[in-house]
Amino acid sequence: MTIDREHIVRALGDVIDPELGMSVVKLGLIYDVHAEGGRVAITMTMTAPGCPLHDTIADWVRQAVARIPGVESVAVAVTFEPPWTADRIGRDLPRVIQRRGNADCLDINPSGGKDYLGSGRPHGA
Repeated sequence: MTIDREHIVRALGDVIDPELGMSVVKLGLIYDVHAEGGRVAITMTMTAPGCPLHDTIADWVRQAVARIPGVESVAVAVTFEPPWTADRIGRDLPRVIQRRGNADCLDINPSGGKDYLGSGRPHGA
């Protein structure tokens, strides 16, 4: 059986970041997916380098993909290059944070711009 990117991405859509309540796919945490035979390699990031769930989320990604029929092994590499920014999510982020009240990782400043870690500085500033 050929394992294609669509099957893998669909499985990754079930892996939810517990802090923001969105999938790792919607958050833009998945940088690359490669499948060859039954071997799958995923390159991903986290919303912040100090994420306490770093290993746990990587394990959830590994487990979700391993459940796909035909997958024999899953390698997950976590990188912080390029650094993740909220721009990878899109327009739904302010509503998600407002609804869930999770602003400890990412906050929306009063002018409507996105700033990281409540610093008041826009991403990349």
